[in-house]
Amino acid sequence: MNTQQLAFKFTRKEEGGWVDNPNDPGKETIDGISREYHPNLRLWILIDEMKRATNSPEAFKKAIQTTAIEAEITSFYSKHWDKFKCSELKPVIDIILFDTSFMSGKAVKLLQESINSFSLDMIKEDNNIGKYTIEASNKLNVIKLGNEFMLNRLEYQINLKDSAYFYKDWVNRIVALYKYLKHNYQ
Repeated sequence: MNTQQLAFKFTRKEEGGWVDNPNDPGKETIDGISREYHPNLRLWILIDEMKRATNSPEAFKKAIQTTAIEAEITSFYSKHWDKFKCSELKPVIDIILFDTSFMSGKAVKLLQESINSFSLDMIKEDNNIGKYTIEASNKLNVIKLGNEFMLNRLEYQINLKDSAYFYKDWVNRIVALYKYLKHNYQ
């Protein structure tokens, strides 16, 4: 399994399929793809069709496991991977960045802060993935940078206003990510 497939597998598992949590700023999501932030995706047309065609939550959850919905999720994930230039980053950092991008709009800034905690050549913390961020990331030790990145992510998340509700889930997800990376990159 390549690093992109590992990233997709981890994030999909952790995002947990279809969820409609009123406490989540993303509201309704499927595999971490938020209707709130991505309302114009064909995916939501398909989801709405499934809602109308089923008469129970159980039937709906089974119905959404279709090839068309899978294709839409895979397409979104691939575009998301490319948007964050994950293929240009070292394995481990690419997976952390990809997964973090589903948890926060500040994923790149958290990576940049992590880089700056080790580098003498400070990079701009502008939340834009570009040449300098990629080069600086790729010069650093993956284990040290990865650990710093995950800790920065957790610190950021626990300081959010809705952290009390999601705190346990966020901690568990970081632990799961650490173990997943350790298992796949020893």
